[in-house]
Amino acid sequence: MSNGRHGREDDLLSRGFDAGNYANAYTSENLSKAWRFHNALTKDPAYRAAFVIGFFSSYETHEVPGVHRDELIEAERTYGQRMRDLGIAVDPRNPEDVG
Repeated sequence: MSNGRHGREDDLLSRGFDAGNYANAYTSENLSKAWRFHNALTKDPAYRAAFVIGFFSSYETHEVPGVHRDELIEAERTYGQRMRDLGIAVDPRNPEDVG
C-alpha cells in the first residue's frame, strides 16, 4: 500500500470505482441519480472520476449518454492509467489489460 497523497488518492480511486460500479447495478442506471445517492462520501475529484469510470465500466463509449460522455473521457484521460496500474479497472477494449 502506498502512503501519503498517492495512498489517499489510490484509496479514493478504488472506493469510487467500486461505488460507481455498484451504483449502476443496484441504485440507478442514471448517473445523476446514483451520484446524488452516493456522493455523501466525498467531493474529491479523484473519487468522482473513479465513480464515473466504475459506473460506466460495462458500457462502450458510444453507449454512454452524451451528457456524461465528455466527463467519462476526461476521467479516463486523467485517472484511467493510474487505475489500471493499481489493478482497479480493466478495460476489455484494451488488449494489454486482458492479456
